[in-house]
Amino acid sequence: MKNGAMSETTRENGAETPQLPHDGTKRIFLLDLNRFQEHLAQLARGVGSKAELGRRLGVSGQFIDLLIAGKRRPGPKMLKAIGARKRVMIEIDVGAE
Repeated sequence: MKNGAMSETTRENGAETPQLPHDGTKRIFLLDLNRFQEHLAQLARGVGSKAELGRRLGVSGQFIDLLIAGKRRPGPKMLKAIGARKRVMIEIDVGAE
């Protein structure tokens, strides 16, 4: 990652999206829980460790590890620390008739 910019590789086709510029504009991203876990893991790698990410976010490195492993879910304190809000999504598979 250059200059703290974030890029993304999509699951659908493995294509990497361009890095997002930090130009001061607000962007909103919706992540399912798996993508959130991947995002946390990427942030931890970016700062050097889960312990360091936890320190920066005001939680323990062990909690970050549990979040990434899917053994815990982010609560209000964690979401606030990263500037996130919880949203509920419902996915419906509709078969061809």
